[in-house]
Amino acid sequence: MGDVYGKIIDSETGNPIYGAEIILKPGNRTVVSGNDGAYEFVELEAGQYNISVTTSDYDFNSRYVEVLPGERVACDILMTKSSEIYDLEITPDVLDFGTVSTEKSLKIKNIGTTPTDWSLNLGSNRMWLSADPEMGNIAGGRTQTITFSINRSLISSEKNVTAHLIAFGNSYPVSIVCNHEVAKGLLQISKSSLDFGLRLDEFSFEISNIGNAPINWEISLEPYYLFFSETSGTLSAGASKIVTVKLERDFMFGDVNDYFYVETDEERIKIPITAQKAKAGLQISKSSLVFGSDLDKLTFEVSNIGNIALGWEIKDLPSYLSVSPEYGSLLPNSSTLVTATIDRKFMPQFVNTSISVSDGSNTQTIQVNATNPVVEDYSSATIVSCDYRVEAKIVSCKRSGSQVVFKYRLKNEGLGDVRDFRIYPPNSLSLISGGYCSVIFDNLDNTYPKASIKFGTKT
Repeated sequence: MGDVYGKIIDSETGNPIYGAEIILKPGNRTVVSGNDGAYEFVELEAGQYNISVTTSDYDFNSRYVEVLPGERVACDILMTKSSEIYDLEITPDVLDFGTVSTEKSLKIKNIGTTPTDWSLNLGSNRMWLSADPEMGNIAGGRTQTITFSINRSLISSEKNVTAHLIAFGNSYPVSIVCNHEVAKGLLQISKSSLDFGLRLDEFSFEISNIGNAPINWEISLEPYYLFFSETSGTLSAGASKIVTVKLERDFMFGDVNDYFYVETDEERIKIPITAQKAKAGLQISKSSLVFGSDLDKLTFEVSNIGNIALGWEIKDLPSYLSVSPEYGSLLPNSSTLVTATIDRKFMPQFVNTSISVSDGSNTQTIQVNATNPVVEDYSSATIVSCDYRVEAKIVSCKRSGSQVVFKYRLKNEGLGDVRDFRIYPPNSLSLISGGYCSVIFDNLDNTYPKASIKFGTKT
């Protein structure tokens, strides 16, 4: 890296020049000379550079300098007092508006030292072309900006014209180019389809004009079950319109898979429509009721998962099975609990059947399973009294599973009036002196000393 330094000096007097603008290229680094005319550029990559100086009342001057690594290179620049200059610099020399722009700026610079009046001559282009300002006065060394505007609605073809800026008695040409864009509306719809599903009754979508000219739009092929807030209209360039669509489900004969069009004179957009006919939805919480050998009650739920009321009924009930409730009505998204009761006295030993839950169009079945334990009859069993004056006789004796139920009759055969008597379970000694304990045994001489015996409500 290296440095460049020096002074800006009046070539005639040798005096330093203050406030001169020094530009270094490449790099476009700019500094201003100090009170002593000094300037400096530091940390430059080695190579050749151009240093140009501009200041009022002096002619433009520049020098080339070679920057060496690790060195500070001196470069003083002598400036010569300028003679009178009467000229303008105009940038850019062509204003290209393309196909979209409506405004462009032009800069004029008085590169002399003498002020001048200036004015613009737009010629026959004033119908669509304007400038602000169109005239003025510019001092020496000063810059002004002029804004040119075009009205595209008044342009029907491409333009390539020349305006003239008059100053110092000279005419400076300004080329103006404008490509014509054909005015055209362009339709845009915010939704590509409308799906009302099972429950929706209303949709809104936006119709937009993303073109650069007005459009007339309308909705065609309107389905009889749809009602639109608007079916036609006009949209200016960039404008939008919200349209609301209502679905009358009562007019639907079934599920809908249809469409309508939004169209202009030049284009048509198809909008598909889908909707499902409102209907009830029967759902049963259980597919089977298993009572086994000991349960008498089970529950299940009947639900409506549709979007209209549901009437339901339970059918095919056998005589030994009852349900509560047996029928009813359900609002959408509601359910009811049904209790099923089996009467084991009237059921067969094995139950494998089904019942039906129906809403009139849809029927679902529930499997029912139950088992009654086998009852064994031992009514021929014997009972023996420990007192000959009391006759004991078996009335019935039946076993169901692990439980034996027997009934017997006691007859007083010589005790006289008996105000109190006791029956003792197995292995319980009688409180009466010399009494015997009760014993239960089967035909294999097995005894059951710890059997649980229940008399009435007491065990």
